[in-house]
Amino acid sequence: MEHIQNAAEPASPLPKLAFSIPEFCAMFGVGRSTVYDLMKAGELRSAKIKGKTIFTKKEVDRFAAKLEGEDAA
Repeated sequence: MEHIQNAAEPASPLPKLAFSIPEFCAMFGVGRSTVYDLMKAGELRSAKIKGKTIFTKKEVDRFAAKLEGEDAA
């Protein structure tokens, strides 16, 4: 029997393009104050959408790659 997709079911999950501060904290295991310190120091770039601070996937990937590079050194 063929599965009929319900209108409430998404066809496929969309890739996540941005992350909130709490999501970033969870991904990297750091607290909010560390995130704000990184932003203030220019080590982490953020954007705002209607007053909400977000980090693009590209920025999160760049930050993670930078951390991996520091571990290798």
